[in-house]
Amino acid sequence: MEEVLVEKLDEVYVRIDSNEFFILKELVEYFTFKVPGAEFMPSYKNKMWDGRIRLLNPNNRKLYKGLIPQLKRFCDLNNYTFVYENVQPPNFTDDNLKELVDYIKPQSSGKSISYRDYQLDAVKYALNTQRCLLLSPT
Repeated sequence: MEEVLVEKLDEVYVRIDSNEFFILKELVEYFTFKVPGAEFMPSYKNKMWDGRIRLLNPNNRKLYKGLIPQLKRFCDLNNYTFVYENVQPPNFTDDNLKELVDYIKPQSSGKSISYRDYQLDAVKYALNTQRCLLLSPT
């Protein structure tokens, strides 16, 4: 069965490998997009650039670590086995939510603070993904 191997390089990049070369070509295409308005840029007009940005470098097979959920979705859609080496993804559940609240209490300088459900959900999401952008008005 075809598999996609993901190896953590550092906090920014992972390296992608596969037992089939065509999978790597598919991944490069999957993580490529056309820049809107590129046809008006001088580098495109001078035929120095094709107007596309490739998020997966085909030479060194580096991909941004934050794109792992999209990579996993690609593997699920195409029935490829997804193997994530050298990293154990965190799993923060509702069962250990009390630990989070107990941790936050001493940080509040003795004031009584009530937490809303969406605030705790946002913290739980951030801890599980280890990489996210939270937009919160509070």
